[in-house]
Amino acid sequence: MPIQHAPIDCEDICIVNRWIINDIDALAEIVAFVMAGASLHAEKIIAETRGTNPRLRKAIDSAINKIYLSPQIENQEMQPVWHRDGLLFQAISWTAATLQKPKTSVIAVPHIIKAHKGLDGLLLNLEGGEVCLTIFEDKAGNASNLIAKVMAEFQQMEQDETYKAEELLQESSVLLSMHKPEGWEDIIADAFWLRNRKYRASLASLDSHCTEEGAKALFKAFKDSVPGVVDRRTGHLMASSGVRAFFRSFASKVVDTLEKKKSEEAIV
Repeated sequence: MPIQHAPIDCEDICIVNRWIINDIDALAEIVAFVMAGASLHAEKIIAETRGTNPRLRKAIDSAINKIYLSPQIENQEMQPVWHRDGLLFQAISWTAATLQKPKTSVIAVPHIIKAHKGLDGLLLNLEGGEVCLTIFEDKAGNASNLIAKVMAEFQQMEQDETYKAEELLQESSVLLSMHKPEGWEDIIADAFWLRNRKYRASLASLDSHCTEEGAKALFKAFKDSVPGVVDRRTGHLMASSGVRAFFRSFASKVVDTLEKKKSEEAIV
């Protein structure tokens, strides 16, 4: 298992987990497939039912172009770096969610578009003929600054049911039509009740955020932004000693993995 979930007690503020990366090479391989648009193969790796590599030479070239940055850009705090790191983090977040999701849940295919302005991720839990949406927000940067943007986004969804309604309808309809649970056409309407929404905030953070005190301080506004029972609010933290340094190293590892995939005989 490339990512382990370790709980952090935040009382009734939210449910918080720290992601502990147990196998950085396995995670890089999963993310490499996601970046190449092959999330089906990434899921096989996660489920430990690995099949043959997809034939994705052109997609792999595109993925490398999205991830690789020249040294002049890589070592600066500028937009291409933020966008690249955010894209990689969303793939890591999708991996963590796929590892943790219950058997009654289905998860949206991760997007591979830099600076995508839509939903970062969506999970539908189908149980007892009802559906619950979990809406993702993923941020890779200064967690103390970015958490306010996440909370504002969630609060907007809570206060205005029409906010991002088209995107939620499209994503959930695709998932339900693919899996077709009993009564799935009626389930779609239930998916948009606020009582059937949960929110998942994932942040690339510093080690100092991953204590009880640090997590409580970071997520203190969650309860006000998303009222109700605590399991409506989930926080995830991926800590490192330096966010940019981690992604610089991880991006290089993903590019190396993609180059290796391209050279393998199974890819033509």
